[in-house]
Amino acid sequence: MGLILPGEAVAVGVAFLIYFAVLLFSLALLIAMYLFFGIGLHKMGKTLGIEKSWMAFVPYASSYLMGKIAECAPVSEGKKRRKYSSLLLWWNIIVTAVYVVGCVGILIAAVVSGMAVSATETTEAVAMAPIALILICLIWAMVLFAIAIVSSVYFYMALHKIYKIFSPDNAVAFTVVSIVVPFFTGITAHPIIVFAIRNKTPVLEERNV
Repeated sequence: MGLILPGEAVAVGVAFLIYFAVLLFSLALLIAMYLFFGIGLHKMGKTLGIEKSWMAFVPYASSYLMGKIAECAPVSEGKKRRKYSSLLLWWNIIVTAVYVVGCVGILIAAVVSGMAVSATETTEAVAMAPIALILICLIWAMVLFAIAIVSSVYFYMALHKIYKIFSPDNAVAFTVVSIVVPFFTGITAHPIIVFAIRNKTPVLEERNV
């Protein structure tokens, strides 16, 4: 085992400090976005007279409140009003459940696969075990991705409805920004937008937006 030279030690220390700083910044940004979105939803819920607007700060319950706010948006004559509160809540729960069950299932499959290989010690078992595990991971990832896409579609539909209530003239632009910005920056834009328009007077009549 070689000795670490002073220059290498400094380099390792600097790399660790940079990693720690980035980690702290990411955590602070995540908390800030959570608070921006929560404060925005809380204010909008109170403005619209929705009970228990404190749910804006509670995981999963905030999805329900967001849906309730979206349900206040004007609906064109003849169109059915979607129950965004239930849709957002349940799809959120489903995504989490599939993720957790998948992680646990893959862990169990990996352990069982390892035990089977150790027990048989045949070339065929050694070759098939990792392939089977990879297939399980791929199937789980595909299912999770499909569910996440559906959940995201309902989320942005509800978000657009909220924009139509509090900033109808900019609803389309805000929705596009909310969808596109994360792809290029990795930072969600909708918490800032919701926070910025939270004090606007709600428009509850249908408009051509």
